[in-house]
Amino acid sequence: MSPLLIFSLICSVTLLVSGVAKARDYVPTATAIFNLKIDKWLPIRVKTAAKILPWAEIALGVALLVLPGIFQVLAAVITLVLFVFYWVVIARALMSGNDASCNCFGGASTAPISRWTLARNTALVLAAVVTVPGALAFGVPALALFFALDARDWFWLLGAALAVATLWFIHRADASPATAAQTSSAVGSSRVAASATSTPSTANAGSTADVEDSNGATGAVLDDAQELDDYVRLPIPFGALKTRSGSVHNLRELASSQARVLLWVSPTCGPCIDVIEQIPTWHEKLPMLGVHPVVASEEFIDQMNLPAHITVFVDEGYATQASFGNGTPMAIALGVDGLMAGGPVFGSGSVKEFMRDLMFEFDIEENKE
Repeated sequence: MSPLLIFSLICSVTLLVSGVAKARDYVPTATAIFNLKIDKWLPIRVKTAAKILPWAEIALGVALLVLPGIFQVLAAVITLVLFVFYWVVIARALMSGNDASCNCFGGASTAPISRWTLARNTALVLAAVVTVPGALAFGVPALALFFALDARDWFWLLGAALAVATLWFIHRADASPATAAQTSSAVGSSRVAASATSTPSTANAGSTADVEDSNGATGAVLDDAQELDDYVRLPIPFGALKTRSGSVHNLRELASSQARVLLWVSPTCGPCIDVIEQIPTWHEKLPMLGVHPVVASEEFIDQMNLPAHITVFVDEGYATQASFGNGTPMAIALGVDGLMAGGPVFGSGSVKEFMRDLMFEFDIEENKE
């Protein structure tokens, strides 16, 4: 019975860890639903689904551990269906080029989707596949199987636990102290700060963007001596945004006159609302930067009710955003030297942390009036 116990425990522990992580904060889950474009499949509101999912996973994990008979079989089947659904979502995102974070374990997992994410989900599907016939054959919960273990079974179980622990410790030892989103946010904010406070005489003498900012501040070329060795700055991709008046500006043109922070948001996106509400504050507290929301259509501009002096850009069909990844809210920073200065970062929490880091670099208190 030990093989069944191992596979059942894999599914149960995964569900419990995932559910507890998601229950701490529903926002990352809601963000993932929007980023992975699952919201169109849901029969209920995204916010409601993000709050229900963690407890459903926890209940399912507990059911695999303690429920007997037909309930054990039902729990195993539902687990298989859920893991297959997660697999399809990840595979679909990879095929479409969407590398936004799935937040599969809530805010604790902000890494972008990759082939490793799909490989992990494939392993979970295989574990669930084995759990179903095991539940049909024995009809007993995982905890009950502990009482039927003999000495050999215990050695197999302890060996499996030791293998998992070893791989986990290796992963933790090789992992960087900060997550990818946090590193991108912190390093990027330093780049923007340096770009906006450099000597104006060093700025590129190229064309300036036909975009008005309330302060008229201009940035400058980032000093190469200030760059961190572990941050590879890539050229700003080619892409265009337009204003409500119809004028079109490419990203490099926008950044040639002033360091910019672009915030892809949508008034129909739950996690974006908190970001949209803080845009006027960020615009006011960071007058040395161009802080601009970017939306998918002109109809969204009025729905956000932002002050008229804040320039909002339109990225029709998210064509320009596709160069960075898909999903809202998203933030990037552009340096006046034609190089990326930070981001992209996805999710409400990561975007707000990105902006907090910016204000810290400029010695601006977040709650200062």
